[in-house]
Amino acid sequence: MNNYSIPNLKNACLAIKRLADEETGLSIAELVEELEVPRTSMLRIVSTLEEEGFLRRSGRKYQLGTTMLAFGLTALKESNIREVARPMLKDLSLATSETSHIAQLAGKQILIMEVCDSPHPVRAASRAGTLADVHCSATGKVLLAYTVSDLADFFDDMTLTRRTANTITTLPDLAKEVEQTRQQGFGVDNEEYTIGVRCLAAPVRNAVNDVVAAIGITASVTTFTQRRIKEISEIVTATAQELSSRLGAS
Repeated sequence: MNNYSIPNLKNACLAIKRLADEETGLSIAELVEELEVPRTSMLRIVSTLEEEGFLRRSGRKYQLGTTMLAFGLTALKESNIREVARPMLKDLSLATSETSHIAQLAGKQILIMEVCDSPHPVRAASRAGTLADVHCSATGKVLLAYTVSDLADFFDDMTLTRRTANTITTLPDLAKEVEQTRQQGFGVDNEEYTIGVRCLAAPVRNAVNDVVAAIGITASVTTFTQRRIKEISEIVTATAQELSSRLGAS
């Protein structure tokens, strides 16, 4: 530790980083055990962070709060990906007549960075700044397929929450789905997150060809039918490739 380091501030940073990786949150006892911080100190740290909106409490567990999300969105405003993607999301929405979005991994979840609404008055809702489960979203499957080498290690002891009857809730089944996503070059959420909503996404690469985001659409199953998957996948994949090219991918 250097002479300018403040122990409690450092511990607060460690707590925030640890909670960013835990979808369901952690209790005071769990934070104390994992970070090896005295219970009294952790209580004061967590209480202060909660008061300032950095954390929120759900039962006995704590999760990241709205202040952290606001900071994240502020950082995203400076993101080259977000700026370059904005006009392309508009084109994607016009080409498919559906709501388009782009997302990145945020710990063990995905963060919707930018959204362009469908031109239709009745449309599937999606909102910038939303955190979503990675295992049952199209963008999440894409990011798992291209950025996570070991699913068991990534999910550790996390539960794959069942959102609908279609949600994949076991690692072996998810591994098969992720492999299919990798082979076909796009991921599909087939009413796995919300009944009546289908999503499709493809990977976005940067200048060194690393996958850094996923771009896709969210739509009602009444307009985005199974028959349209091939059509939509070609449009979304082409958009992802064009965005990747603009970001310097070869």
